[in-house]
This record gives sequence, C-alpha cells and structure tokens, in this order.
Amino acid sequence: PRPPRAAAAAAVLAAALPGAIPYHSLINTSAESDTLALLPLWWLQENVVGLDTIPVVVVAVAAAISLLFLSISPRYALVLPAVCLLWFAFATERIERFDHGFPKASVGALYQGIAAPKRDWVDAAVGRNADVAFVFSGTDPTHHPDTLWENEFYNRSIGPVYDLRQPSMGGLPETPVTQRADGVLLAAGKPVRHAYVLSEEGVPLAGDVVARDKLKGMALRRTDGLVRIGYRVQGLYPNDTWSGKRVTYTRLRCTGGVVTAQLRRDPNLISRPQTVRADGRSVTFRSNDDAALAVPLHPRNGVCRAVFTVTPTAVPGPIDPRVLGVHFLQFRYAAP
Repeated sequence: PRPPRAAAAAAVLAAALPGAIPYHSLINTSAESDTLALLPLWWLQENVVGLDTIPVVVVAVAAAISLLFLSISPRYALVLPAVCLLWFAFATERIERFDHGFPKASVGALYQGIAAPKRDWVDAAVGRNADVAFVFSGTDPTHHPDTLWENEFYNRSIGPVYDLRQPSMGGLPETPVTQRADGVLLAAGKPVRHAYVLSEEGVPLAGDVVARDKLKGMALRRTDGLVRIGYRVQGLYPNDTWSGKRVTYTRLRCTGGVVTAQLRRDPNLISRPQTVRADGRSVTFRSNDDAALAVPLHPRNGVCRAVFTVTPTAVPGPIDPRVLGVHFLQFRYAAP
C-alpha cells in the first residue's frame, strides 16, 4: 500500500536529502577507512564528473529510484531490491579495485604498525604458543598505538599489555605497572613474569634481542623470567638525544661487562674539538663524524654505573637556553 500523499512525501524527501550531504568535505582519505559507501562517488568524481556535480548526480539517481518506487506495480516489486543489489555490486567492485579502495588503504594502514616482511614476525620467531608480553611506553598519549594494535592482532603469541605510563587509546584491557628499585616491573605489587617481551627499542628493557622490526623500532627480547628495566639514563633532555654536561648510565642487576655509547656532535653549535670522558677513557671530536666510547662496568651491590662528561658545552641562544653537549644516539651493552 502506497497512500498517494504519504508516498509522494517519502519519495521527495528520499530524493532530496542526499543532496544536502557535504560531499566536498567527506570524499577524502578518511573515507577509505570509515565511509566505504562514498568510494564509488569518489571514483565518479575522479573519472566521470566533477566534485561539484556529485550532489546533482546523487539527487538525479535518487529521484529516478523514487519514481520507480511510486510507479512500479506490486507484481514487479522485486525490481526494487534488484536495483539495490546492482548498486551494492557496483559499489563493492569499486571499493575493492579503485585506487583509493579498501585493499590499498589496508596495506597502507598495516605499514603504520608493521614493516617487517611477515605480519606475524613475532610468532615466526618464537612460535604461536610462546608467552609474549607487550610493554607500552605511552610516551605520547595522542599517538595512535599502531605498533601495539597490529602486532597484537597478527601475532597469536602476544598476550598481556602492560603500561609504563598512561594506557593506549581505545579502552582495551591493559595493566598498569610500576618499577621496583632493581628495575623489575610490578603489576598490583607482584613481579611481571613472561618468557618474552615486545616493546619499542627505546624502552630500556633487559633481555637478548630475538627479532626486530627495524623500520618501526620494535624489539622482541628473551627475558630471564622477569620483565624488567635493564638500565636507566640520566642527563639527556626529555624525548631527545641531546646531553648536558654529564650523562649517567646505570645498569641494574649488573655483573659487569662493557657499555658503548654511540656519539655525535653538532659542529654548528661548537666549532672547536669536544671531548667525552668516562672512567679514565675519552674520545675527542675534531669533525662532525660519529664516535663511540666503550666503558668497562664495575658492579657494586648489583649495580653498574658509567658517568660520561662532555667538554666543552654551549647554549644555543635565548630561544633555546639549554646547556648542550653532544648527541648520545644509543647505548650498547656487552655482558661479561
């Protein structure tokens, strides 16, 4: 039953309202992930008509379907779902094969979290039934945790997620942890125990590296049974590699060994030679080449320390009043 007035009002509204959609602000890269029904219109805009014409095309097609709705006899009512089916078939084909379609968008999105040759690179290294924890650094609360989401999705071995600072966005189950004096991570006051741990390479976790996703800076480590911080660094500016005059490297649960600091100077800041000293050893920069300084570690009560002193230092200027020495790019530890 189609009462004339009600049916005519429904048909006019159904044909007119799609013309009010702001296609110029919706047909863009965000449609690749959350508005797939706009992709066929995106294809039309790039290959058939201009963006300003899209509302006209949509309203014209909607008007034709509305007239079909008003005029078709009940005997041929199945034509209406058939028309819808044809549109869905066309839309699906464009969503799958268009240059901005779903598969290409998925490949791009995957790369945001995993750049290793295999999506399940963690499982490939330790097995799908391995006991792997994920330690989330939480250094930037506004950053999308793609490395967490995608590695956990594609690797069955990854289980609990532990937060060093704040949890990741999305409200997924995660466990906050604290650090004991010896670096062991505690959850609800109890030590966190897992055979392997995955995190950003910048998180100074203890353990031998089993596998890496180098482009994304992710490292899978084999623990000694406890998930713990392996070392701490003081004297670097927050979220930076710049040092001040002194940098202290502290190795926890240490029995000795050697730590090698990879260094880089900035000749635009200081033109004359700079020297970095630690434990009677030194390296002097006379150019902008990188340098390395290896320092033996001596345990005291299970803790080893190496203190690096940089001379001279400089202040860039009133805009940046920090006292800067050299860049400490990384620390490499060799066990005894």
